[in-house]
Amino acid sequence: MALDAGTFTRDDVERLRDDLDKKIERCDLSWKTAASGWTLSTSMCGDMVNAKRRELRTRQDNPCRTCDRPSGVATRRSNFYTPQSFLKFVACDAVPLPGSPGWPCVGTTR
Repeated sequence: MALDAGTFTRDDVERLRDDLDKKIERCDLSWKTAASGWTLSTSMCGDMVNAKRRELRTRQDNPCRTCDRPSGVATRRSNFYTPQSFLKFVACDAVPLPGSPGWPCVGTTR
């Protein structure tokens, strides 16, 4: 569905977010692809208001400003496991047993 850049509303943005959530849940999209699409959409909306070149500014408001991102989109907090999260990870039944193919090589030098 095509929308006019100058007239779409927060409801339209929320509809996009809800569609991304559904596609993540159905495994039609990975969370990473959904995150990229969401970032592109929100960045474009920001540029419609605050573009460096004034002639590219097409809106006075940013309909994405107060919308939450899709709930399936993770935020990266850390590049390592805390001891508690590591224990939760290795206790998970979906994780292969040590020594089996696919077992991650995990360790620390600290």
